[in-house]
Formats: sequence, structure tokens, C-alpha cells
Amino acid sequence: MADKETSGMDENKADEKPNNLEDFITHHYEKQKEEGRFDETSEIDNERTENFFSRAIQESRRMNKEIEKSKAKSDKLHNEFGTETMTAWRTEHAAEVNVF
Repeated sequence: MADKETSGMDENKADEKPNNLEDFITHHYEKQKEEGRFDETSEIDNERTENFFSRAIQESRRMNKEIEKSKAKSDKLHNEFGTETMTAWRTEHAAEVNVF
């Protein structure tokens, strides 16, 4: 992709953990561009590509934050009620959900 510094893709990067998914996507996109997989008649222009990547990465970061919040809530419940109680509740829930 174009220069990350000017594309807006590095916004808030200072407070984010490195994201291997972002690196993977960027690397493979750049590799495909270098290999000429996108020809001059391709409808994929740089601005649309940058916008797509920016939105996708922002959504990935948002989901990662939601996962962290969920894990923190789960850890708090485990600390408050103990592993045995949590396991019993999980088992009970699974039995109710799997009933057809």
C-alpha cells in the first residue's frame, strides 16, 4: 500500500499492540502488487484500497478490544465465583443450548 504514515492506517498505532493480522494483510497485498497481479485496467485504485484497509484494520482493532473486555469480565467472574462454579454453569448452559 502507499506510505502508511500518510494513509491514516497508523492512526492510534502508538497505543496499539503490534497486530500480526495487519502485517500479514499488508505484506501479501504489497507482494501481489509487486508481482503484477493488479494490472492497469484493474478497478482497484489506491484510494479505495487504502480506505478498505483502514476500515478493516479499525474493525479488527475494535473487535480485539471487545475480546479483551470479554476476557476481563470472564476473569472477574472466575475470581468471584471460582472455577468449579463457573464450570458447572458452563456445563449447564451447554446442556440447555444443545437440546433440540
